[in-house]
Amino acid sequence: MKRGLIAIVLIVISGWATAQNIVQNGGFENALANWYYFSTTGNPTIFKMDITNFHSGNQCLWMDNNSSADTSYLAQIVPVSAGKKYLCDFWVKADSMEHYMLPFIKFRHDTVSVYDTYFCPNGNVGNWQRVVMRVLAPPNADNMVLFVAVFGKGNFRIDDISMIELLDTSYTSFSVNINQTVGTFKKLFSVNGIGPGNPNQPFNHIQKFQELGVDYMRTHDFATAFDYSVIFPDTSANPLNPWAYNFHSTDSCISDIINAGGNVYFRLGESYDTALSKKMPPANMDKFAQVCVQIIKHYNDGWANGFHYNLSYFEIWNEPDIIDFWTGTVNDYIKLYRLTSRAIKLYNPQLKVGGPTISNVFNESFINTFIDSVVTEQLPLDFFVYHLYYFHNPYYFKWVNEYVRNKLNLAGLTNIELINSEWNSYMISFETYSEWGADDAMNASAATAAMIYMQESTIDKFFRYAFFNYWFGLVNDYDQWRYSGLAYKALRLLMDNGQRLMTSGGDTLGTCIIASTDNNKIEVMLTDNNLTANGYTLQLQGLDPYYVYDYRIYRIDSLHKYYIVGTGSVNSQQPVVTQQVKSPFTDHFIFEKTVRMASTINDNNSFVYPNPCKDKFRLVNSKLEGKPTTVTLSDIYNREIKKWEIKDFNSSKDFFITEIPPSIYILKVHTPVGPSMLYKIVIQ
Repeated sequence: MKRGLIAIVLIVISGWATAQNIVQNGGFENALANWYYFSTTGNPTIFKMDITNFHSGNQCLWMDNNSSADTSYLAQIVPVSAGKKYLCDFWVKADSMEHYMLPFIKFRHDTVSVYDTYFCPNGNVGNWQRVVMRVLAPPNADNMVLFVAVFGKGNFRIDDISMIELLDTSYTSFSVNINQTVGTFKKLFSVNGIGPGNPNQPFNHIQKFQELGVDYMRTHDFATAFDYSVIFPDTSANPLNPWAYNFHSTDSCISDIINAGGNVYFRLGESYDTALSKKMPPANMDKFAQVCVQIIKHYNDGWANGFHYNLSYFEIWNEPDIIDFWTGTVNDYIKLYRLTSRAIKLYNPQLKVGGPTISNVFNESFINTFIDSVVTEQLPLDFFVYHLYYFHNPYYFKWVNEYVRNKLNLAGLTNIELINSEWNSYMISFETYSEWGADDAMNASAATAAMIYMQESTIDKFFRYAFFNYWFGLVNDYDQWRYSGLAYKALRLLMDNGQRLMTSGGDTLGTCIIASTDNNKIEVMLTDNNLTANGYTLQLQGLDPYYVYDYRIYRIDSLHKYYIVGTGSVNSQQPVVTQQVKSPFTDHFIFEKTVRMASTINDNNSFVYPNPCKDKFRLVNSKLEGKPTTVTLSDIYNREIKKWEIKDFNSSKDFFITEIPPSIYILKVHTPVGPSMLYKIVIQ
């Protein structure tokens, strides 16, 4: 997990634009007027106007860092209104960047920081690319600092920076076609943690672990039983000596995961620790590699009184691109990866190894050097791993994933898995103004949207950070659901319901819809984390005219923590549900198909008796006399059981059913003249 923010001295810009765009000179048509700009090397030639390569207008800002030691900043303070929502966007283009560009905002009240967050970082991009998201001004904010930082050597262009208040309160329109399936779901329910039944926790979380249907658990968190220094505490010991290992707590945690129905994704290395020794590259990397092999042998081959768990995924180290976890260079990490991955493959070529577990995929120098080494040295790489945090717009989880996939494809690494082994939407709480206050409805909505967007991505595994902990957990230490955990649980129920349905109404800014069907039950989830709409409409297309669909709505918002907020029914004549709700919210609909008719009600001239019946029943309907009539008996799943074709119907007729097994059935009576009729009939 990443730590630390970037400090920057800012000056207040006097005067504000009166146009809709509250950013002054966002297109740089007046050069750098209204902007504060700064370079750590003090080089004045870094900031220049490009009149040949711009997105719109006559020019753009060109930030040309020509020193690896340089960091350049661009900033402006703009006025905002507390509680208002804004659309922020800009266009970027970059080439030959050593590291990355980072856009950042800090909401303020006078000089007091209120709330700050990263936007999505950017690396090299050949064509102009838009960065866009909706942001919410906290209740006591009156201005916002918007700045862009470029780290290291490289060329970066920016144009058309805009911040516009969102005012449209019209209802969002969603729809689901219940007759059009679009395949299955990516069930991306993997998490970080040390085991749901770990005895060091005040409560065990096995039941909630199983309710979420957790697939893989990544063995990573603060100072855990899975750390190299815990399992092999004396680095001077012989790695082939089983008595040199401390497997006790690690064995317990792994058995917790497996006994709860999960799989183990083993992170080899160290968790976060303030001790410098835990961040330094292993002094003897060959020994580290051998220890890793012996650990795997313990869990797969029974070595050192071990097990036969058949663990298959092994990730080498954690976030070696930042000093919180790695004080060495990228080449130091590549050496560790080379030795460890080859040692594991030499022991068992069927095992899967991966890295570099990078905290920022836009750290071009690190990621490009690693990929080049994998290609040129033909290093084992079964899966590429990265992490992602801190974003207002959950769509960027998908966007960044495809950015990484494209980078791998261009390097010829087309047949490897792509894994995000740490992610969280990192929404800071406006209630506590806490950097770690991620337990609220906004985080639940952002998590839901990210999971929905990733359905359309090329991701293979998606590990939420974390299953339980005091900052980012889906459950807290006391086995209580957090907001995001409830959203996860609802998504799991929806995805377990069957096939995915065609939907419409979402966007790429955090407004999402997803739906499933098992033919008798339909589940729909709607979510929005930052829109100004006063509510929404949901239309179900393709409803069977002979059925009613009863529904109930479970809501997650600032007032409800997955509580029922509404019930009702829809049918083919009235297929729309309207709900008044303000974002952030997540609504989970469960529609159940019933045998009641929507508009064709039996009257005194039309009835079936006896009902219940056994060997036969009689249909009485004077309106059908002399008319050709088709009578169909179907089960409650709309599967036809028996059919009768009658050329001239009399006022009544007997139907024999001795061969039909006892159950509840639907009797449909159809004639070319007049509406069809529907009856519920019980055969005993």
